[in-house]
Amino acid sequence: MEGERSAHVCRERHTEWQAILDRIPAGRWGVGSDLAGATVFLASRSSDYVSGAILNVDGGWLGR
Repeated sequence: MEGERSAHVCRERHTEWQAILDRIPAGRWGVGSDLAGATVFLASRSSDYVSGAILNVDGGWLGR
């Protein structure tokens, strides 16, 4: 996820940062608003029958 802490890592370890970014199918780092859809779903009645599931919000990282 992009943020204040990750910006520091980007500056200090740019090569490693870019290597990871190149492997994310979405082609970008996640931002806080990327979690909004999952949050709304999990807080809604639509998720009432969901239990014991992991909802990955990772830009396709695990599906590659």
